[in-house]
Amino acid sequence: HCISSGNSSSFEIVTINLQGFPKAGGPTVTKVKDLINRINPDVIALQEMASETDFNNLLEELNGWDGRFYPVVNSEWNLAYLFKTSEIEIDDSKTRLILSGDSYAFPRAPFEIFVSHKVLNISTYLINIHLKCCSGTDNETRRRDASEKLDNYIKPIRPSDPVIILGDYNDIISGESPSTNVFYNLVSASSEYLFTDMNNAKGSMLWWSYP
Repeated sequence: HCISSGNSSSFEIVTINLQGFPKAGGPTVTKVKDLINRINPDVIALQEMASETDFNNLLEELNGWDGRFYPVVNSEWNLAYLFKTSEIEIDDSKTRLILSGDSYAFPRAPFEIFVSHKVLNISTYLINIHLKCCSGTDNETRRRDASEKLDNYIKPIRPSDPVIILGDYNDIISGESPSTNVFYNLVSASSEYLFTDMNNAKGSMLWWSYP
């Protein structure tokens, strides 16, 4: 009941980790299709797409949608995008992996695309990420390193372009110091970066996507 449906007068972008899609084969494809039709967003960034074949099966089940799958084979950790063709177009000359030579910071290289909303005439770069999981000093260091390298990539390469970094950050964003927040370099740069779900992060864990 808390899901609101998208419409052509707004630009809706969703991100979701589908955890080894399709977890239960065909029924999972059907469940995801039904969820997408109910939410009806414009763009969806996906993580943990284990099967390109089933990604294509999902596309076949969705009317009016197209997609882009991870351009490298990464076991079950592939990234992907879905987009509604009536409202969104992609400039494939700008579709690429970034920061792909650094598996320490990025075990899954970020997947960048450039999308335009046909109705609203809005364009933006999207960077789909899935950072290193789990607790522990080394894993936190890897996520902190990734945060710094994303910042170092965006500032010189996209100094005036709109950019949305979305996906699975695998850590909290609400810590108020560098020691409690591996993304503090981004969070503290409030004139440059906005975390749209910060209110959720600072609120009840019942509204967190995980756990």
